[in-house]
Amino acid sequence: MNRSCKYAVFLTIFCGVLGFVYYAWQQRWIIVTIPAGLVTKPCTNCTKKRAQIFYFCNKWEHENIEILWSENEAQTAQQLIQAVLLLLSENASTKKIAVEQVLTSANNQQLLVFFDKSPLPKNVSIRAKLMIIESFLKTLRENGIKAPFIYFLVHNQPLPDAHLDFSLAWPIQDFVEN
Repeated sequence: MNRSCKYAVFLTIFCGVLGFVYYAWQQRWIIVTIPAGLVTKPCTNCTKKRAQIFYFCNKWEHENIEILWSENEAQTAQQLIQAVLLLLSENASTKKIAVEQVLTSANNQQLLVFFDKSPLPKNVSIRAKLMIIESFLKTLRENGIKAPFIYFLVHNQPLPDAHLDFSLAWPIQDFVEN
């Protein structure tokens, strides 16, 4: 066989296999699913509820706001963290930071919080950074979020910081003593 004939046979077999895979997918013989623990569902059974948002300004202070409370803990956590970010941006006049999404692990023991950029300013002390993180943790804890550990991520990577390690989960309980 010459070279062009081999090329034609290869192309025919490749197109046949590709066509069969496409046909099998169309007939639902091949099913592609996303793991259930990584999907957030639209807000079902949402109700307006008062929540306390905590922040540190020489002492712990809080504000009461109304948020959409969901049966899905990840959606409620996203609303709470976004409220903390909004409150912190009002007090510190920093750039707007958004929570892209919040996911729960399959066993509901961990929350994964995805930001669009780091919520920690680079030019503040380590204590100030810890108080920002504790603002998130305290707000979640006081509003009844049950996941014991939280990962903070930016662009699917641990939150980058020169002083604090975000490669490990942060405990929601008893992180900062009074």
